[in-house]
Amino acid sequence: MTEIIDVSYDCGAQAAALGAAGVKTVMRYYSRDTIRPSKPLRRAEADKLTAAGLRLGIVYEGRYGDKAFNFDRATGVADGVYARHYAATEIDQPAGSTIYFAVDFDATAAEIRDRILPWPCWTAASRKGPGFARRRDGPAMPPSTLPAAGH
Repeated sequence: MTEIIDVSYDCGAQAAALGAAGVKTVMRYYSRDTIRPSKPLRRAEADKLTAAGLRLGIVYEGRYGDKAFNFDRATGVADGVYARHYAATEIDQPAGSTIYFAVDFDATAAEIRDRILPWPCWTAASRKGPGFARRRDGPAMPPSTLPAAGH
């Protein structure tokens, strides 16, 4: 039985069926620049999922989250500020809960060091108002590649 699913489209209408099938958590997305209108979680969908007893996991993924060039200072600040604001004002995500920031490609050691670790979305998401915990995740970023807590 799959208890956690990752969905890139509105699945609110299927909330009861998902719960009945044993799903406990639905991973959904925030994005300020996606070209897929169904990708970002919306308030109505979040309400349907939580009303059905499902938990939400949130991943922020930019339009070019699969490209190293996307991980620069300006994009990171914009993504982090957007994710925090969207979580607080659109979704009413609880302060202190987690927003995962996706790195959706197999980054080289140099890309991790030079582009991803310095990417400022990690801190921008917790500034100015209720903070959110940030987590980094990606196929080429096992925990041993990440700095100690605080990043």
